[in-house]
This record gives sequence, C-alpha cells and structure tokens, in this order.
Amino acid sequence: MAAWAVAIAACGGGAPGLPPGESSSCTVSLSGAISGSWDCKPATTVFTPSQNISGFAFEIPPADPQPEIQVGIIWAGQPAADAHYRNTDAGATASLSVISGRGTARQAWGACINEGCPVEGGSYDLHLTSVANPVDTSSGTAWNAEGTLSATLPSGGNLYGTVTMTVTF
Repeated sequence: MAAWAVAIAACGGGAPGLPPGESSSCTVSLSGAISGSWDCKPATTVFTPSQNISGFAFEIPPADPQPEIQVGIIWAGQPAADAHYRNTDAGATASLSVISGRGTARQAWGACINEGCPVEGGSYDLHLTSVANPVDTSSGTAWNAEGTLSATLPSGGNLYGTVTMTVTF
C-alpha cells in the first residue's frame, strides 16, 4: 500500500467510541474471479490541509482462505457529502488490490491510477453519502464518513479474469 494510504489508515474517522476518522462498520464484497465478503473496518477518511488532499483507506491482511485486500484513494480538496470520487477525475490517485494464494498459487487483481504502477488500469467510484464531525489530528482532519465504493479490478494481462469490489461503510 502506498505510504499515504498507510498514514491515512493509521490516523483513523470517528464514530462514537472509535478514534477519529474510523468507520463503525465496513463490509467488502468481491465477485467474479474471486468471491466472498469480509469485514473491512476500520475504513478511514482524512483531509490533509497542508496538501489540500483527502483520502479513504482500509486494509485487510491475508489469512487463509481470506485474501489480502488493500484500498487507498486520494482526491483534491475536503471530503463532501453526496460526492463521487472516480478514477477519471483530474488528479485522481489510487491503489486498490486483491491478492489471493501464496507462492505459485498467488493471483492478483488491481486498479492503479497515477501511482507509478507497472500496469495502470481498473476503475472505481467512491461515493460519500455523508461526512460529519471533523476532528483535528496530528495527520490532518478526520471525518466520520458513510458511503459506498464500487471498483473493477482486472488481473495483469487478464490472466485470472476480473474482480468486482463493492464496499459499504
């Protein structure tokens, strides 16, 4: 995961009783070449005023049979309610990945936008339905956010087909 996404995930969006910036719920569902649903909380939404960028991120570490799933999306400006952030937006930067298996059985799918990835591609639509309760932290301003993420993640060279990711947080 890109360094900015790790910093966002470490900061936390603040539902009651949770650190600022952490979602109270998050579910990721995959379909296509790999399928299943997993808990992805906490998903984190943070605004960094010094760079005028916001980010949304979460990470699920690998645990057989659960795949490793990483999501990090950044966009210009503060997060806004009822706003869409897409791979086609000017200045969009993102890295979304799903990795299943180990060694020779390893399979990977991803969407990479302006991250200097060997293969750029895939698509996503992050829809923030609400953002509330901003809290200043050492990393920026954390927000309670709710919404959905839809993404299409191809495999390199389409070796393993495509994964569709749907996230509700």
